[in-house]
Amino acid sequence: MTERSGNVTAMKISPCLTSLPRWQILPRWGVALAVAGFSYSAGNLPAQTNPPVNPVLTVKVAPILTMATEAGKVYQMQASPDLQTWADMGEPIFGTGTPIEQPMAGPGQQFFRLKVLTKPAMGLAPWTGDGAALQFNEGPRAVRCDFNAGGEGLWQTGNVTKTFQWTWQRTGFNTARTEISFADGWREKLELNYSAASAGQFSRTVTYGTRLKDTDAGSFGQAAPGGATPISTVPTVPTSIIGRSLAFCQGSGGGSLTVGAANNGTRLLDGASTPFFGSWLVTGTATARFTAHFNATHGEEYTFTFTGPLMGKFTRNTYTEGLLRDTDEGCFSLSPVP
Repeated sequence: MTERSGNVTAMKISPCLTSLPRWQILPRWGVALAVAGFSYSAGNLPAQTNPPVNPVLTVKVAPILTMATEAGKVYQMQASPDLQTWADMGEPIFGTGTPIEQPMAGPGQQFFRLKVLTKPAMGLAPWTGDGAALQFNEGPRAVRCDFNAGGEGLWQTGNVTKTFQWTWQRTGFNTARTEISFADGWREKLELNYSAASAGQFSRTVTYGTRLKDTDAGSFGQAAPGGATPISTVPTVPTSIIGRSLAFCQGSGGGSLTVGAANNGTRLLDGASTPFFGSWLVTGTATARFTAHFNATHGEEYTFTFTGPLMGKFTRNTYTEGLLRDTDEGCFSLSPVP
C-alpha cells in the first residue's frame, strides 16, 4: 500500500516474490538461497549438495519503489506495520528532477507513505545560488564567481573576466552542484561540499564540447563584497578571526574551523563536529598560527601562509599527549568579516 502526499507524478512498486518449482542455483541474482533449512550464499555453495526431492525454492527480493522527483523537494519514505505507528526509512532523498529507486525491505506486512517537503531548512548547502559570490582557491590561482539572479553570472581570475550562464541544484544536506556555461563553448561543473556556512571544498570538471579538458579541486568561501572586483593577491592577515570560518582542502578530505567568541569554536571533519578552544597569533606580514585544543591530550596547530585577503596555504600538525602524530597540508579559504 502506498500513501502519497505532495506532487509526486509517478510511483511504481515492483513484485517481491518469485517461486521456482525445481532446485536451481541463481548466482547472477546475488541473493541468499534458503532450501529445506539450509542456507547458502550465491557464489559460495558447497562442492556437493543433496537437495530433497522436488523442493520449492523461494527467492525473496525486496520491492522497489520507482518515483519521479522534483528539484527543490525532499522525499522521506515512511513505513508502518499497522497504519498507526510510522517510522522513517533511510535518509531523506533530495529531488533532482530525475526518477529514483528506493528499496522497501521489512518483515511481514508493511504499509508505506511518502512525505514531501519543499525546500526545508536543513543542512548547510543553500537551495539556490542567487546572489552568491564565491571564491574558489585551487592553490596556484583563485577564481571568483558571482551568481547573479536570472541565471547569469560573472567569472573572474587575475585580469580576465567572462560572463556565464549557470544552473544550481542542491544534492544533499551539505552538497550542491552548479554548472557554468560560457559563450565560447567551455563548461565547468562544480561539486560543492559545504563544511561551514558559505565555505567548504569543491571539485571541478572542465569540458569543451564533449571533451574533458581538466579536473581540479580546492577550497571555496564567500568572496569579499564589492561586486566583481578583481581578486586581491596582496596577502592580508587579519588580527582576529572571531566570527569567521576557515575551510580546508587537503587531498580528498578537508574540514573546517568555525571560530566563535574568545577563539573557541567547532571543527567539522568527516561529518563529525568537535568543540575546541584556541588561540590566533599573527606571525608575519603574510603568516599566522592557530592552535586548537580539543581536550587535555589532543590538539592541532595550523600555520597559515596568506596569498590574498581570504585564501592561502596551510600546514597542520596533529598532537596527542604532546607528541607529533601527523602532518598534512593544503589550501584554505577564509570567510569575510561578518
